[in-house]
Amino acid sequence: RHLKATLLISACLILLIGGAIALGLTLPVKSVEIEGEVILLQGEKYTGGLNVKATTGAGLVHREDVLPDMLSGYDPAVTGEQTVTVAYGKWRVKATVKVLATTDVELRVREGTLPATYEPNDPFPISGIFDLYYGDECIRSAPITRSSAPGFTSRLSGKYDIFLNYKALSAAYSYTVLEIISSITPEGILYAPQGVALSSANTVGNMRFLVKYKDGAEEYLTIKDERISFRGDVLEKTGADYGGMITLSYKGLEISCPVTAYGGDLLAPKSVSLEIDRTVYKQGETFDYSSAVLKVVFERFGEAPLSLRATQESIFLAEWQGDPNSEDYRVVAVSDGGEPILFDLVKNYTLIASYNSLQSAPITVRVVSEEDADRVTDLVTTWRGTKSGPPKKGQDLDFDGATVAVVYGFGYRETELSLTAEMVSGYDKTKAGDQTLTVTYEDFKKVFDVRVADPGSKEVTSIIGISGWDAPTLYSSDELVVPETAYLEAEIGYGGSENRKVYLKDNPDVTISGFTPHRAEAQTLTIAYAGLEITQRILVQDDRTEDIIDFWAPNDIYYDVGEELDLSGGCFVFYSTGKQVSLTLAEVLEMGGRITPEDFDLSSLVPGDDYAIKIFYPGFNWSDHFTWIHVRGEASVTVKGIRLEVDSGKTTYKVGDELDITGMKLYLTYSNHEEEEITENLNT
Repeated sequence: RHLKATLLISACLILLIGGAIALGLTLPVKSVEIEGEVILLQGEKYTGGLNVKATTGAGLVHREDVLPDMLSGYDPAVTGEQTVTVAYGKWRVKATVKVLATTDVELRVREGTLPATYEPNDPFPISGIFDLYYGDECIRSAPITRSSAPGFTSRLSGKYDIFLNYKALSAAYSYTVLEIISSITPEGILYAPQGVALSSANTVGNMRFLVKYKDGAEEYLTIKDERISFRGDVLEKTGADYGGMITLSYKGLEISCPVTAYGGDLLAPKSVSLEIDRTVYKQGETFDYSSAVLKVVFERFGEAPLSLRATQESIFLAEWQGDPNSEDYRVVAVSDGGEPILFDLVKNYTLIASYNSLQSAPITVRVVSEEDADRVTDLVTTWRGTKSGPPKKGQDLDFDGATVAVVYGFGYRETELSLTAEMVSGYDKTKAGDQTLTVTYEDFKKVFDVRVADPGSKEVTSIIGISGWDAPTLYSSDELVVPETAYLEAEIGYGGSENRKVYLKDNPDVTISGFTPHRAEAQTLTIAYAGLEITQRILVQDDRTEDIIDFWAPNDIYYDVGEELDLSGGCFVFYSTGKQVSLTLAEVLEMGGRITPEDFDLSSLVPGDDYAIKIFYPGFNWSDHFTWIHVRGEASVTVKGIRLEVDSGKTTYKVGDELDITGMKLYLTYSNHEEEEITENLNT
């Protein structure tokens, strides 16, 4: 019959056994196969199959899988509602289920879980996920395996349209295998030892290869990429460094690559550090050397570290030895690299890397038990409330697109799932403000906070910060001088429809306390508004003399070629007493202000370019403020240089030979990117 069916749990009877045990039928998602037919069970999304859960009075939970002989009253050939019974010992649980026909269930490939393109000969990915839908609701998910994709191939380039199968359902899948490589361009630095057959293990550098495919796709490979093979070239010359060419190959295409052969056995390294991707292992596992990279800084490469592949001979187990309170307390290697590192105990291990007698800083690896490796230890969610931001009062939470990362074994492995409303508790949409919500998965709970906005409220719920009042600032020794521009940004209704600017100067609704006159020192003010407070650090200085403390010129001036420079922009002079004076740029220059660089000349400016200058107020010779001159108009065409082109001819000479200019051409290059041939002037 091969009838697709989905059980929809619509009711669940809970029995109280002696006041101590409650027995319930959980909402399942895992497939149950009965007589070769697949039963798709609609309900909450959690791992595990149909099961019963017994809860004791002491709070202990016990689950048992429902086996086929425990289920009665179900006929998958009959559509509509049915009553099924699950027997568990002497107890029985009944529930109403709904049977759906195959045509009611749609199989979809979850967006983003399967790639749209493959490289030639790539394997089938393990990231794919099936989602099964009943109407607009996803009733369960399942992994897409290689056996689900008959007809999949990546051996030949081209576009493929195949069908993925799950049980008796199918879903279309289109993908492209990239076309053959059109070019490979080597970039970077590559060094190799003289007299040694080359391989990725004995080359050093930042060499990478830009691979271009005929369909326009590109990718980068590094010299350490195992897909690049060496032909076995040997750089035999010894002594000083010298340059040469070697041949590499990638997917059958040969690459000519420049290489510098260095004399001696090793380049001179200055430091080494160890980086590893995996920091948590399960008891009994060995260290994954492919997850580790050595970052080595060499003398000849400056301070830029080069990445070297870590090997068994370069990473060691280590221990801290000596007195922790003495200078002799240090990390010492306790393994010799002769065998892979085995994590046989549940504890923290210390690893170090060694390169040319240099030792890296230690890294800690955590080893967990087999039980802990399969236990949920953390939940991390991307959920932020709603698509438009934090939830608003009266609004339901929106989980569309939200995920939760389930962390097992303190980081040993991680699984990403869709976050559903059933996983989250504690939300009250009738209340605005800060709320504590709980995400639950497999009995593990993670608490996080959410702020519920109230757009209709006029209540001040927090002070976000102070603007226009930078510390340290100079003040009068007799009274506090509040800047005219200083204001509080007050949040209304827990992030509702508005934030309010509250200016501080002469505002009767604002109280400022904590200022002590005549004390030249750092002080902390307390600013109160609407029952809330915020602090502001200030620096009080003796201002019996009025000093200039800052000067600001316009940020931007637009200059049209051939016109006069616009000097009407506003400048501001700030004094220690809090006084501010506004002047035009023309007035500042008339008073003796100056411009740097000193040789700044309008006639030399090129349209389309921007120039940074500094303008100084007379008598105040400090500024970290730039004014940008933006030049507009059309530039005159000028000669920018000459270019010599050699198409053919003699390029190697003996001392005393005359230059053969046959096949050479000479060009003038202009500022408008045009060129003029002046080959007839080559003799001169």
